[in-house]
Amino acid sequence: MPLFALIIEGLDFGNGLQGSDLLIWFGILVAVNLQTSFPTPPFGFSLFYLRGAAGDHLTTPEIYRGVLPFIALQVAVLALRILFPGLITGFSS
Repeated sequence: MPLFALIIEGLDFGNGLQGSDLLIWFGILVAVNLQTSFPTPPFGFSLFYLRGAAGDHLTTPEIYRGVLPFIALQVAVLALRILFPGLITGFSS
């Protein structure tokens, strides 16, 4: 993240955010995006854990279909936080 801080500050990327608000907003976006990656292929770590714990009770495609609503919620939250940065910064800007 420190490598990207200067780049993000130099770009007009945060819907009018400045300074530390911009960096906090970007950091939260990265964190939510990383959280979204855990239940999604190809690296779906949580899917592999669940597959191991489920044994023969669930198949891998059933697990993938089961997490689709949660992935949709994560993407929706990510979109809202991009469109409305005040949700993250507390409307301080």
